[in-house]
Amino acid sequence: QRRVRGGPQMIPIFVFLASFLGARSETHELCKHNQNGDTYNYDLTPLGDQIYKITDSSGWVYHIALCGEQNLDLGSTTKNDAILQTNDKEMHVVATKILSRHGGDMWVNLVFGEGDNYNNHCNKTKRKAQILFICDPEASGNGQPQLLDEANDNADYCYYMFEWSTPLVCPGSVTGKSGMSPGKMLVLEFVVIVLVYLVLGIGYKRFVLGARGMEQVPNLQFWKDMGEACGNTFKKCRGEADATITGIRSDNVGGGGGGGVLNVVVHDDDERLIM
Repeated sequence: QRRVRGGPQMIPIFVFLASFLGARSETHELCKHNQNGDTYNYDLTPLGDQIYKITDSSGWVYHIALCGEQNLDLGSTTKNDAILQTNDKEMHVVATKILSRHGGDMWVNLVFGEGDNYNNHCNKTKRKAQILFICDPEASGNGQPQLLDEANDNADYCYYMFEWSTPLVCPGSVTGKSGMSPGKMLVLEFVVIVLVYLVLGIGYKRFVLGARGMEQVPNLQFWKDMGEACGNTFKKCRGEADATITGIRSDNVGGGGGGGVLNVVVHDDDERLIM
């Protein structure tokens, strides 16, 4: 018999896709956070473009895939949001799920779990890990993880600890803003306005009006008057306003002496005596 497309046999596929997408949504919702009032807004989804590998001093290689479509081959299955530990002879699944998060304005800590059980350590509990993401605006690309410690001596506190310096958890990285303060933004806008004013003004006066030299400066007389007004205001503020003084050399000097008489006229509002 000929099967009709879209019949009951398609239902399991839809159920699988729905459960798969639902699981990914639940898992990846911890990969970013943007909530007004919270201090640890971030977006780690750009890390999902590749699998990160690091090697410790003992030769163990750690494979990290999170917040994306990259999957780690765990032997019997593949998994994203996972951490794998391998060497030439062994393979350990460190984690397969992001369990929780917490952080501050310059850092975020993700807790991973559901890894393989320890063989001899930690009461044979499941492996787990923590990745501490630290704001580093100068990190190359999205940064690179490094292993800080593998604590397996205390059964109640066993974990793999990673540190990851990245710009993805820096303030402003979620919204795509430059992170400049309002004051810096205001100064930048002012500089741009001034440059546009000068370029357009000089171009108009030079090529349309034929001005040359200082005459090319737009509104030149206004800026001269402004400068003089600011200079006078500054002098008055310092108590150095000039009085108007008129000096006359008199030729009517009695006695034939060699000295002359200097007649000084001082305005009424000048309280100083000029000799």
